[in-house]
Amino acid sequence: MLPTTVTIMGIDIQVLRPEEIVVEGESVLGSYDEDQQAIEVQASLKESDAMSTLVHEMAHAWLRLSSMTEVLNLDEQREEGLVLSFERHFMPAIAKVLGSSIDKSKRKTKLAAKRGKK
Repeated sequence: MLPTTVTIMGIDIQVLRPEEIVVEGESVLGSYDEDQQAIEVQASLKESDAMSTLVHEMAHAWLRLSSMTEVLNLDEQREEGLVLSFERHFMPAIAKVLGSSIDKSKRKTKLAAKRGKK
């Protein structure tokens, strides 16, 4: 079960599970809303996919809260690429160390399962 809040850099961020998430007119699996300090994860996702989406959106939140998006001059496409690389290449190592069941093999690419930000 997903937590109802996560804390990143000392900031509590709500985790919401709406039935549908639409960002810029597109349906997405998850999003981080910087203004509302909330992460949305589509309610219909099975638990492992929901957890993976939450971790993905947490990475977006960290990049923005830490100002790394600005420091690295990341546009939306580059930020997404960095988050996907982190998720696919670094998180499995963390999961293994922690004994987690995060399953990178079931992750969908941005093209197949687009996420968005508000």
